[in-house]
Amino acid sequence: MKKKTSKYVGVIWIKTDEVWVAQFYYKGKQTYLGRYENEEDAYESIVRFKKTKVHKREVAKLQKISNKKELHNILDY
Repeated sequence: MKKKTSKYVGVIWIKTDEVWVAQFYYKGKQTYLGRYENEEDAYESIVRFKKTKVHKREVAKLQKISNKKELHNILDY
């Protein structure tokens, strides 16, 4: 029987427990996001995690900008 693998990076099937696990490396550390009944939910947890991290990083960049004109130029594209 062929080993069941995920179509998503960071999602693995744990045969003994019959669950999907979301885990990947973030900043050199293994990040565990939980066990899920289906593959799509496990992947969605990774997407949410990454979106949150990117959002926080962008907010931090904007908070460092003290010049209002510079901030306006960045936000005005």
